[in-house]
Amino acid sequence: MLVQMDGVGSTSSASADEEGTEKRKLVMVLAATNRPWDLDDALRRRLEKRVYIPLPNEKGRLECFKINLKTVQVADDVDMKILVDKSEGYSGADINNVNNRLLEIIY
Repeated sequence: MLVQMDGVGSTSSASADEEGTEKRKLVMVLAATNRPWDLDDALRRRLEKRVYIPLPNEKGRLECFKINLKTVQVADDVDMKILVDKSEGYSGADINNVNNRLLEIIY
């Protein structure tokens, strides 16, 4: 990825408009990771803005379970509070993986 990014935004990648004024081409890179500490330092230096999105709280985890289980008939005796409590520290992707694994076991 760094090789592809090298030189992006330089004047050689600029183009002229109808009046002959030079316009720079802009490139936006949008990336997401659950493990930012594993990113290469050289790559992190090139990414100017970073947005930290914290792990979901109890309400967020409950919503993640509801979203992932909306097509599944859940028994009345299933206590979603237990799932929410046991999933503390899980990301939305982690909860999705748990749901997928549960569905594999059930079916």
